[in-house]
Amino acid sequence: MFKKLLPLMVLLMASSLAFGAECTDGTIADYTAANFTCTIGDKVFSDFSFTITGSGSLTSFLIQPFISGNEEGFNFVGGYAVGPGPALLDVFIDYKVATIDGSATIGDALLEVAGAGVTGGAGVVSVVENLCLGGTFPGCVGGTLATLQVVGNGSQIINFDPVSSLHANKDILLYASGEGSFAFASRVTNGFSQVPEPASLGLLGAGFVFGGYLLRRKFIVG
Repeated sequence: MFKKLLPLMVLLMASSLAFGAECTDGTIADYTAANFTCTIGDKVFSDFSFTITGSGSLTSFLIQPFISGNEEGFNFVGGYAVGPGPALLDVFIDYKVATIDGSATIGDALLEVAGAGVTGGAGVVSVVENLCLGGTFPGCVGGTLATLQVVGNGSQIINFDPVSSLHANKDILLYASGEGSFAFASRVTNGFSQVPEPASLGLLGAGFVFGGYLLRRKFIVG
């Protein structure tokens, strides 16, 4: 039995080494370390970069991987805050996503903002995410550009023709435009769903049929 399982164990170990360990809660420093990659479910995430500009602050920032149904991605949790106005905070987050087996099965993207608001006057909390589907930035070389945007609290999800990889570029903007105003947010969520391959569905169906045949044969013979 062990001899039969050995090739599978070797394959799993090789995959782990090639694509990195499972994603865990971490800081900007953790995720931007040299050659860092990690996996969530059947996806591998890599090439993270973070740029923060403006006069605002980003406190207690934590990157939390999540799986919710078919959605896999990250919660970017922190004290996004700017003010008193006029003042600006701009946070850019950039990373790449790919299926571990190279199959073109990533079929949607989710963007969600929570805990956002403006007090004491005018301002805005806006998150824009550009996706290069099947290619890379800058210029979305070799891919197709798609964009999501959420202003204030809310979420947006877009569907697209399935791809095996994409490049995500997120701009989190907080602007307290009025004198004495403050803008803030607590969480930005980004997730991607993977649809099953037609071949996988066919194999699954065949498995059910074969299982039913064996069960029926057992009752007939028995």
